[in-house]
Amino acid sequence: MVGEGGGESNEMKVELSSSMRHRGRSRGSPPLLSLSAFVAMVGPQRTQPVPQGHCALCPVPKLLSQCPHSAEGRAFINAELRRLGHSVPQRLPTPTSYAPPITPPRFGNGLFSPGYGHSQSSYSQLAPASSPIGGGPFLSPPLAGGSAPSPTPTPDNADNNESDSETTPSAGNKKRVRISNTNNIHGHIEGAMRGKEVFAWPRTRALPAARTKQADASKRFTRCVQDIIGRCERAATETGCWLQISAQHPFASGAFIHYSSPRLRKEGKSDIVRLTNEFQTMYSGLMAARHRESRDMYGRMVAAETTEKEAREALSASRAAEREATDRLRERENELELLKNQLVIARAAAKGK
Repeated sequence: MVGEGGGESNEMKVELSSSMRHRGRSRGSPPLLSLSAFVAMVGPQRTQPVPQGHCALCPVPKLLSQCPHSAEGRAFINAELRRLGHSVPQRLPTPTSYAPPITPPRFGNGLFSPGYGHSQSSYSQLAPASSPIGGGPFLSPPLAGGSAPSPTPTPDNADNNESDSETTPSAGNKKRVRISNTNNIHGHIEGAMRGKEVFAWPRTRALPAARTKQADASKRFTRCVQDIIGRCERAATETGCWLQISAQHPFASGAFIHYSSPRLRKEGKSDIVRLTNEFQTMYSGLMAARHRESRDMYGRMVAAETTEKEAREALSASRAAEREATDRLRERENELELLKNQLVIARAAAKGK
């Protein structure tokens, strides 16, 4: 109701009808809420469309099968109340049973009355946003708390969920797999050390196949290193640890990539310079060795190709000589056969005389 008297304060308050919050309560003077409490109760206005099969009257869209605005939802709520051992009313109150006619809101003297002049959706917005099924006096605390939506993960939880998503099946009926030292389905990380001892750290996902194309491998290396350094910075900032990491790709054309945590840069500046120089020397040596190996391999490949070419030429020459010898032998055989025939003819002529 809108206060008109002079005794009312100028602070904006909201009057809620007691029949909307608790059924069966005496109809005394209704409580007054401040504007901040009303805004916190109503929440932000909905800007996204309601998904199909969800209730459009609830502040948070819920399934119609679990919403008090539908007969099926009220039956579901009754069943849940019976399962939890609570008393079930003969008839669940619905927002339509006390919804007033739709009229424009009225304001006056800084007071606003939501109990008059609003549509049915206005009453649904007065329900607390934490209610999973819908606002109403028939919802018990265990039922309201048991179906609350999960909170939005923090950035740290998002990083953890990334590794779990690889080992957790997407289907809800499958058993969740938790990676541990005893259940290391993907094996242990090779090369992880703690001091001079091997540090057994289980893999959270299977190893991918090696990329054969140089361009794809270089692009993937850049993306992975950027993500790794970002995670290292967050871990170093959050925990205050000493952290140093470096990486270089065999096909890189620039210097190696490295990162040092803020605490290490502050407390071990000279050591970082020394380590950077040592890593630069190591990577430069590896790159030079790779270049030398590439040059040696190229030289050996060229020599092998030259030898193969010479062998092919020699084989072709020997085959040509063999063909020439075969042709000469065939000519000698033909000449010998001709001489034999001439000899036979000469002997026959001598006998006839």
